[in-house]
Amino acid sequence: MCRLSVLLVAVPLVVAGLALPVAAQPAFRHTLSLGVWIGAATASEAPGTWSTTIWNLDYRARSLTSRWGFHFHYATGSRETFWSTDVSFGAPSPTPGLGLRPFLGYGSFSTTPTTAPVTSTGFRLGIKADYPLLRTLAGQNVDLAVSLAWSPSNTVTSSAGTTRGTAFESMVAAEFKIPWMRTMLPGQADYYLTSFAPNGFDPNWAGRVGWKTLGLTGSSYQWTGPFLEIFKTF
Repeated sequence: MCRLSVLLVAVPLVVAGLALPVAAQPAFRHTLSLGVWIGAATASEAPGTWSTTIWNLDYRARSLTSRWGFHFHYATGSRETFWSTDVSFGAPSPTPGLGLRPFLGYGSFSTTPTTAPVTSTGFRLGIKADYPLLRTLAGQNVDLAVSLAWSPSNTVTSSAGTTRGTAFESMVAAEFKIPWMRTMLPGQADYYLTSFAPNGFDPNWAGRVGWKTLGLTGSSYQWTGPFLEIFKTF
C-alpha cells in the first residue's frame, strides 16, 4: 500500500515535470565594447593636420537561430564624430576557421576644422573577416580580424555646398581573450570577479588592438591610427 501511494504521487509529478516548458534560450548574443582610437587627422583647410583621441562605443547583436546580425558604432573626438549602423549576414566560408560577414548599412562622419563643418552621409557596404591565429589548451585565443567598408555615393556638405562623394573605412586587428581578473576578499583566499572559465581565460571578455583608417576617397579628409578596444559578450 505504501509503495502504491508513492507511485500515485510520484508518477503525476514526473509527468508534470516532463510537461513543463523548457527554459527559453536566448535568441541573440550581444557584444558591447568601449575603446580609444589615437588618430592622425588631415583636412583640406586649416588646421590642415591634427592629432585626436577618439572614443568608441560599439554594440553588436548576432542571432543564435539564424545567420543575421546587427551592428551600431559611435565615436567622437575633439573635432569629429562618426556613427554607423549595419545589418550583417554570416556567409558560408570556403576555408575552415575563416568567418565572413558581409554587411549593408548607413553611416555618417562630420568634422569641424577652423572653418565650416564638413559632413559625409550615405549608405555603405562591406565585409568583416576573422581567422584564428592561436588556440591553446589554456583557453587563450588570438584571431586576426579585417574589416572593409565602402560608401559609393555619400552626400558631402561643406562650405563649398553639397556634392556627391565616396567614403571608405578599413580596419585590421588582433583579437584576444583577456585573463581572469582576480582579487582578495576577507575570508576568501581566492575569489574571481568574472564568471567561471577554465584555465584562466574568460570567454566573455576580450580585447582588440589594431589599426584603423577612415575618410573621403580622393580627398584630404582622412583619419588613421592605432586603436584599442575592450569588449564583453553576454
